[in-house]
Amino acid sequence: MNSLQCETLLGDPALLSMLQARNYSAVIIDLFTNSCGMIFSSLLKIPTIGFLQIGAVGLEGRYIGALNPPSVSSQVMSDLGVPNTFLERTWGSINAVADWLIHNYVQTRVAVSIAEKYLDEVPDVYELFGRLDLIISGSHPIVEFPKYMPQKMLSIGCFHCRPAQRIQNKVLREFLDTSPFPVILASFGYTMANNGIYQRKLLRELMKAVKDLPVRAVIAFDPDREEKELVPENVLLVRWVPQQDVLGHPKTALFISHCGISSTLEAVYHAAKVIAIPISLDQGENALRLKDLGVLNHILDPRVAKAEDVAKFIEDDLEDDRLMENAIKFSQLMRDSLVGIEDITMRRINQAIKYRGQHLNIPSYKLNIFQFYCLDVALFFLVLILCCAKVSLTLFKRSYRYWRILPVIKEKGE
Repeated sequence: MNSLQCETLLGDPALLSMLQARNYSAVIIDLFTNSCGMIFSSLLKIPTIGFLQIGAVGLEGRYIGALNPPSVSSQVMSDLGVPNTFLERTWGSINAVADWLIHNYVQTRVAVSIAEKYLDEVPDVYELFGRLDLIISGSHPIVEFPKYMPQKMLSIGCFHCRPAQRIQNKVLREFLDTSPFPVILASFGYTMANNGIYQRKLLRELMKAVKDLPVRAVIAFDPDREEKELVPENVLLVRWVPQQDVLGHPKTALFISHCGISSTLEAVYHAAKVIAIPISLDQGENALRLKDLGVLNHILDPRVAKAEDVAKFIEDDLEDDRLMENAIKFSQLMRDSLVGIEDITMRRINQAIKYRGQHLNIPSYKLNIFQFYCLDVALFFLVLILCCAKVSLTLFKRSYRYWRILPVIKEKGE
């Protein structure tokens, strides 16, 4: 959260008074880089429920008790998946340290410095993270690499997922219904929303890739006049696409996606084969997870994605029955896991309001990075071992000298 947003939240006593007067039962707050929001929510003095859209990663994860060191777990924006080699653990550690430095010495310090201008006493931000009453994750265990999770975390990823419905846009509906070929959906969420040079280059490569293939393609993009003239007959450009309805359409055979968390969840739910073109944040990790599940074969770098490569990957994936088998398997698993999720979620929220969640706290928020990874303990044992080695070596040298001169002493005595 930037400094302007901090000023808006903490510098407006009327906002705080209005919220306090309404007697809310709980506050739900996004935890991602939101120290100011945490400070503000503590002023309401009501049960606090945290929300993480992309799962328990980064420093937020550690402070809420999701103890995932870089030796066993993927780190945010590392694009590694589960680390298997020394170099991967090293890169994951570098990412973890960078995240720690940014969180501690930039984001949190900015929040605290602004809070000090308006509050007589600023609460400990890390303690606020650690003492949340409930944490809701917008991700899902299927689309995340396995992680350690605190008991007070509830995953509700794909809460919004539903079976496909009849498409209301007549042009789009007829484009799919009348297609004699498999249909490809290419959608990149807000990544393509600003229509910059970067996005327009990717659009042109996608259109070139499908132009001569026996497919139809729906691409979510708002073209300019020049791009409209380049659109092939088998391509439909739309400003917005009802993604779940298109993914669940019987003619849809492949999904080209940036692998944002919502798109990843919907792809799994609707048993879609995927070609990934991740842009930033968690998207690379999501793509690697889909590859690990066997519903994705190809991950493209958007900076160098070429039409020839995209066309080849499309042809390969359309013929790959193994991808579809895995997609159906994990779609069924996800749908089974979501049965009754609404009731479970409401019950957990009501429990957090009624009983709070302090009995489930993991005190990791009290520890600095050296204590958390027991580096201080390791250093203590290292010093202890060195001291013991020094004492042992000194005793050995003295004993050795004594045993060497012992015969001489005996001769002189005789």
